[in-house]
Amino acid sequence: MDFSKRQCPECGKKEFRKKNIIDNFEAAWKDHKAVPIIVNLELYSCTCGNYAASPKDVRRIDEAAEQSIRLWSAIFLEEILAVSKFTQKKLADHLGISSVYLTELKKMEKTPKFQLWNTLKLVALDPDATLKKLNPSYKILRNKFGKAS
Repeated sequence: MDFSKRQCPECGKKEFRKKNIIDNFEAAWKDHKAVPIIVNLELYSCTCGNYAASPKDVRRIDEAAEQSIRLWSAIFLEEILAVSKFTQKKLADHLGISSVYLTELKKMEKTPKFQLWNTLKLVALDPDATLKKLNPSYKILRNKFGKAS
């Protein structure tokens, strides 16, 4: 669908142009409210900043959001492992997930739910402080992330 001749519902102009939205767009995906898109994706954008999307574009946005979550997760895990000096097994125990699942996240084969993704983000921002609070003996955390104690 060509939006270049369409009128923008926000400003009324007919100034839609294709634009790569990497780092300039957030999309909801399943239980994730706002995923910063960090993969290449072109959408039509008006000069006022409004975006236009066809049904095909909506599928592409959904795929880009999932790819971005996987990429962010891998980045967070690499940062956490580098700073904490934890083994993957020890980190998995602290997060309440299996070491196999952690490996799948690192390889971008799986997409974590929002709760785990947010935990990875918080730990990556401040590994020393946060990892002390993620003690594998805390039953509430282990149950929250689906791993029985």
